Amino acid sequence: MIDAGNLRDRIPSRTHVFAAGCDSRWPVGRGGEKFAPLSILLTLALTAASCTTGAGPGSSSTSGASTGTAPETTTTSMPRIATTTTLVPSSGVGIVFHNGPIHTMDPAVPGPEAVAVSGHRIVAVGGLDDALAAVGPGALTVDLQGRALLPGFIDSHTHRIGDRSSFGYGSAEDAIADALFQGWTSLDELYVNQERLDELLALAEGRQLRLRVNAYLPISNPQGESLGDWYTAYSPGEELSPRLRVAGLKLFPDSNSGRVLHYSTSELTAMVEALHDEGWQLAIKAISIQAHDQVLDALSTVIEGGSNIRRHRIEHALSMNQEQVARMAAMGVIASIQPHYPGALVGDPDIEQLILEQGEESVGRWRDLVDAGVPIASGYAFPNGYDQETLDIPPPGSPLRLLYRAPTMSSGVDNPPPEWMLGHAITVEETLRSLTIGAAYASGTDDRVGSITVGKLADLVVVSGDPLAVSVPELRTLQVVATIVGGKVEYCAPGLETWCPHASAGPQITLTASASRPGYGPELVRDGIAAGESFWSSGEDPPGWLQIDVAAPIVVEAVRFVVYQNPESETVHELEARIDGQWVLVERFTGFTATGDVLEWRPESPTEIEGLRMTTVASASWPEWFEVEIDT
Repeated sequence: MIDAGNLRDRIPSRTHVFAAGCDSRWPVGRGGEKFAPLSILLTLALTAASCTTGAGPGSSSTSGASTGTAPETTTTSMPRIATTTTLVPSSGVGIVFHNGPIHTMDPAVPGPEAVAVSGHRIVAVGGLDDALAAVGPGALTVDLQGRALLPGFIDSHTHRIGDRSSFGYGSAEDAIADALFQGWTSLDELYVNQERLDELLALAEGRQLRLRVNAYLPISNPQGESLGDWYTAYSPGEELSPRLRVAGLKLFPDSNSGRVLHYSTSELTAMVEALHDEGWQLAIKAISIQAHDQVLDALSTVIEGGSNIRRHRIEHALSMNQEQVARMAAMGVIASIQPHYPGALVGDPDIEQLILEQGEESVGRWRDLVDAGVPIASGYAFPNGYDQETLDIPPPGSPLRLLYRAPTMSSGVDNPPPEWMLGHAITVEETLRSLTIGAAYASGTDDRVGSITVGKLADLVVVSGDPLAVSVPELRTLQVVATIVGGKVEYCAPGLETWCPHASAGPQITLTASASRPGYGPELVRDGIAAGESFWSSGEDPPGWLQIDVAAPIVVEAVRFVVYQNPESETVHELEARIDGQWVLVERFTGFTATGDVLEWRPESPTEIEGLRMTTVASASWPEWFEVEIDT
């Protein structure tokens, strides 16, 4: 527990007020300056209706506190970001999964009896009694009935959203829905230009980004032609929303299956050194032995002693010699592979020609890479890596399809793969690891996803059977039963709706207010809607307060209050947190606010609280709030 008397030394005031307009990527301040992007998790619960209010960005200033002298606050201009779901769900219950195989991908807890989820995080992994105790009374208990619980699948290389039309998806929402149906909870989109990034931001703002996207920004097109320095508007690892992140940059040093090199080695080396020094992770395409030589030479200038601190990765890594395998292992360079290649491409003229040029021993050396200790991440390269076939197996783009195709190198047509390809195959377990914790490591998100570990986000998938226990032919029959992102069920198999844990897990809370206008009670601040008439209203002039109490202490990372205000005006709001039974003023918000603005309190480190109370001290409007969001 935190000593309330020392709280001010540990929780500096960081007041944020920012606008929710929809006309540009970043809001513009009253002086016309463009706000700089910041790497911080922010959410808004906004719809098109609230984008017409004309809300503008506000500011904040210093203040005093009733419990002592408050530290000086700072004014921070924040980007406009959208949310996916409220983190204070109406159900207010935890979820416990049990009675089925659980593969955590965490060697510390390899085969637990149960997993508990509260809010959007995993809170217990171990025995059933411990899991139930972690979420308390009223938890939703999910009997897996022998189904397997796995970490959510992460596609380390995809173009599913950006190139969706090539597979016939009518919209980005359709592509995302199909990804969730297949069990993907995170996508590494490997070619996100400004237009595509704007679309992803709009999806986030409209609550349609139902899974996580790690965006890789191209600095050139696939032919090596520069796209300029547009990427400099962003920062390495920048969090644009809770589910949208700028992961790194994409480089195209080759084309025509590695037969054409776009840069000299010195040119590529200079580029790699400059971008590395700027802090960027680099995802570099390489197909041929010649391309790998050039890429590894360039990377060797920024990686010393196997310390690949930026987690630079080679995309496809399709053809290389033994020396290059050894160099990748020594340098810790990540191989972002398509484990069903080259088997899935048997009969394709280009891959057949590449095999003739490079040699059978060089193409698709997945077994050698794993045995050498090269970090492996797997992706489908979908829909560009779509493979035609007739076999009755999970659909194109599916991680379950990869679990079958990787160990069998099946081409999906009548002719079986040649013997040498089978010698390059990796196992089901190795493929599963590369689709979960391996892929998370490759995107720099293994601290939050990729394994079933206490404290990580509850990105999970339930599969009809255990992929590590069934026979290889039986892998073809497995199906995704449920896909869960951040504790919320985003997909449930038809016919199993009564079984799926539809209630989002969250802390048990009670809301009270100083007063409420009839029909505008405090329960409306947790309905996930920040539009129309869905807001709490005191019906009285200030001061007025809204209070949130939790049944058991929760650890808070951030709290956001989405403003409803009519008329807009200069306002003063004071946020208190109850810590060790004492109410402590943790933030004072002062400045001009309007409907759709967001006031955020983000302690410097996660802080355990027992309640929150926001008091509107001064405003031309009655005290009113659209939505309250809590990150735990």
